[in-house]
Amino acid sequence: MRALQQEWTVVIRSTHDVEKTSEGWRIRRVMLAPIHYRGNPVGLAFVNGKRLV
Repeated sequence: MRALQQEWTVVIRSTHDVEKTSEGWRIRRVMLAPIHYRGNPVGLAFVNGKRLV
């Protein structure tokens, strides 16, 4: 039995928050927001916010 090859593409926008400390700048938070999706329909659930855990 052969597995069906599934391919999908997600384009993500990355943003981050930084804070100034006595040692220099530090990244506090990194956020990834999907902005475009194409391919495997399972990927659409993740673009819409589904979580694995």
